[in-house]
Amino acid sequence: TMLGTATRARAPSAPARAARGARARRARRAPGASTSRERDDEDDDEDEDEDGRERAERLAAVVNCYDVAALSASATRASSYVREELAGMTTAQKMIFMDALSSTGIENAWTIAGEGYALTRAERAASAGSTKDFHAANEILGDDDANARGDGVRVFEGRVAKLPTKFLNRFAKAFYVDEDDDPMRSAASRRFLGRAPIKKGPLDALLPLYFASNDFTDDSVTIPGTGERADLSLDYRDVPVLATRRPLASRAGGVSWPAPRLALYPFDALVDYIRPLAPGVLVGRGYRFKADVPRRFLDFVLVRRE
Repeated sequence: TMLGTATRARAPSAPARAARGARARRARRAPGASTSRERDDEDDDEDEDEDGRERAERLAAVVNCYDVAALSASATRASSYVREELAGMTTAQKMIFMDALSSTGIENAWTIAGEGYALTRAERAASAGSTKDFHAANEILGDDDANARGDGVRVFEGRVAKLPTKFLNRFAKAFYVDEDDDPMRSAASRRFLGRAPIKKGPLDALLPLYFASNDFTDDSVTIPGTGERADLSLDYRDVPVLATRRPLASRAGGVSWPAPRLALYPFDALVDYIRPLAPGVLVGRGYRFKADVPRRFLDFVLVRRE
């Protein structure tokens, strides 16, 4: 299968890994380490780190060379495999996975996440190792909201496909919950508000890139013009966040919250669509809407910070 081929092709042999790990340990070990037990503990930690890195890079290699026909006749096999592999990784390993994805791999991750919709809600939850439905909103909220900072902001690190350097292709997305208790509604609407810090110094304030999601109690959204399914939409058009709806703390979530303003081109007509790939890992595809006609703009992957 493609899974096995990719793993064998990209992963070094066990002796090669052991030799490389030994060389790295000798190079890093401080002269005169105090005891053999301390040296053994250091070696064990370094072996675990090396194994974790290789595991993350192998999975990225599988996603980078993903092909539906070669992988399996089952539309859910790849999505379950990737989800289960990522579910067993630490946040640091998930970041390594994100770094090791190629631009094609990020696009493939969108496809793989979409295959998960062939599973029932119960199957998606069980595959994610949770009793909750495997939904992008639940991955942002975290277990019982425990992953929210004290200020209620959840932050994901992101990487965009088809941009060449870390300076250009790195960004973040910061989410917080907004409830509309309109008395005319039978139940309060819950949505995410937030922004996408571009991490470019002074440009960050010029491009605050605020967004508003759909009501995330909805099961899913459909991308106009394509019919594709996603869990959430994030709309950047027409200043979706009022200044009074920003977090109270100026550095809530560890990011800045500048004054909302109209997004500049090419973000002025942008709507992102979000799918869950694995616990703590989301994939997205952005479309620019002109005269209600969607044009594909960018693909990205998100990993939740610790």
